[in-house]
Amino acid sequence: MGEILSFENAVNSNNKRAEKMNAIGQLTVEEFETAYLYFGGKCVYSGKPIDTKLSIEHIIPIMSGGHSLAFNCVPVIKKYNEQKSGFHLLDWWRMQTGENGKSLYNPHRLLKLINYMVKSLEAINTGNETTHVLIDNEIDKFLNDNLDLLNKDFSLPYKKPTYKNISKIETYMRMEMSQEEYIDKMYDELDRFKLNVAIFFEDAIYELSKDIPMEVIEELKQKISNIPNIYMDGKKIFKKEMNEKDIAVVYSGAAAYIISQNEDMGYYMPKEGTNVWTDSMVIPANAKNPKLANEFINFMLNYDEAMDSSITVGYTSANKKVVETLSSEGELYDGNEAYSFDASNPNNEVFKHNETLKKVLSDMWVRIKVR
Repeated sequence: MGEILSFENAVNSNNKRAEKMNAIGQLTVEEFETAYLYFGGKCVYSGKPIDTKLSIEHIIPIMSGGHSLAFNCVPVIKKYNEQKSGFHLLDWWRMQTGENGKSLYNPHRLLKLINYMVKSLEAINTGNETTHVLIDNEIDKFLNDNLDLLNKDFSLPYKKPTYKNISKIETYMRMEMSQEEYIDKMYDELDRFKLNVAIFFEDAIYELSKDIPMEVIEELKQKISNIPNIYMDGKKIFKKEMNEKDIAVVYSGAAAYIISQNEDMGYYMPKEGTNVWTDSMVIPANAKNPKLANEFINFMLNYDEAMDSSITVGYTSANKKVVETLSSEGELYDGNEAYSFDASNPNNEVFKHNETLKKVLSDMWVRIKVR
């Protein structure tokens, strides 16, 4: 782009691209203008003024199930949009270096980004005008009082990149389905998108808690919990699902947390049997330091560490004393059938390594990637 790209052209192009990739393209010019004003005409990631290199960034990438909707679209400098591509935002951002050699990531800019998303969602759910985003809330006041930190370049230690690419592989237009089936699938995807936003909020709050005062974090969490379509701490369960659905398929760890928050919920394993599994840490045969790896596993099995892990993720601990403690009367998982469940059903099955199945799945995966 050799000249400034108008908002209208950028938005229209953005929506067409989204629809071409079987996503929803409903961003309006007014909504993006509001986002531009909220961020003061500056790049969300770098904090630098956007001149001729304006680009509309999808916080949850389209290829990862995202859509072109107001709360998912923000202004950035074009090169950062291109560099991030389909990577998980927080993984990518913390690894980037700015022009001055310092970290591109700034926790206060991340806070402003999350606040923008929250206010955009509030506008959608309450029917307020888009300009609701421009009305300062308590988090904006905190950011305004700390403008020096918002514009500061942080010199952070580099972390080894995980580069989690959460790209969506399926493209529904390539499947043989009717228009009705396609529309149904689109809105299934919209629900999954809301789920991804909830997970992103959880990740972001964890990251923000390292640098932002706790009272600000609590204010942000409260605002997120008030958004009807997002269930903040439900371990990938929507608030609407908790209110309207009688049954849902979830992992036992998620179920343990849900039951601990809602005594009316229960956990059921079919009498026909289910799969029995464990999350395990393994040491590869070519590990450079197996002794240290063993020490780490032993460390995680210590009572205190195992207790903290089990409380955090909700899964039954490998430490028997931890299970007994958390399941005892008056403790967090007292009477919680999802935490201390009976796996003795003879119809249960432990999935074992199967070379034939592995070959079939590998072949299918290759064909999906080719498509």
